[in-house]
Amino acid sequence: MTSSLPEDLHPIEFAPTKNQANSNGEVMFYAEGYGWYSGHFSRPHMPSTTHWTLLPDRPPTTLSNKASQLDLKLKQTKWLAPYQFLKVKMYAQQRMDSLAFLLLDSIIYIRQNENIRDRAKNIIEELKKNKQFESTMLYKLIIKPYNKIIRFICKLIYNFGSFLIAKVYKLERKLII
Repeated sequence: MTSSLPEDLHPIEFAPTKNQANSNGEVMFYAEGYGWYSGHFSRPHMPSTTHWTLLPDRPPTTLSNKASQLDLKLKQTKWLAPYQFLKVKMYAQQRMDSLAFLLLDSIIYIRQNENIRDRAKNIIEELKKNKQFESTMLYKLIIKPYNKIIRFICKLIYNFGSFLIAKVYKLERKLII
């Protein structure tokens, strides 16, 4: 007896196995009067189910994709501002100040609430102060001591050079005389 079904469509009498299910253990079932639905390969299915087929794995979701989806979901809620401030904090902690400044500028531009705008402006000022402090500390801890070392080496070379020039001069005088 030959089957008129496509090769990947199987009658329910031949139940799917774990090897035929996707990575989540799911397959697609067809029920008359309902249509296609997905379910676990070993669970009982609807009474009018007649066929099943393979179900491909879902595409992987990336973190940036999830973040953009969350942005869209929160756009019309009261939780958007706190979420944006959390993102600013994350950017600041990861030393991505330019992204933090962009997000804070957008908060100031978009929001009508003065409290939120003032908070964003205060955070911008704090980030600027932190950046200034870091550059000052960088200068004091790395560049300034480095300059002292360079000056010390230059003095050594100058003094040693003077010493060498004096020795050469004395040698020349001895040779001439």
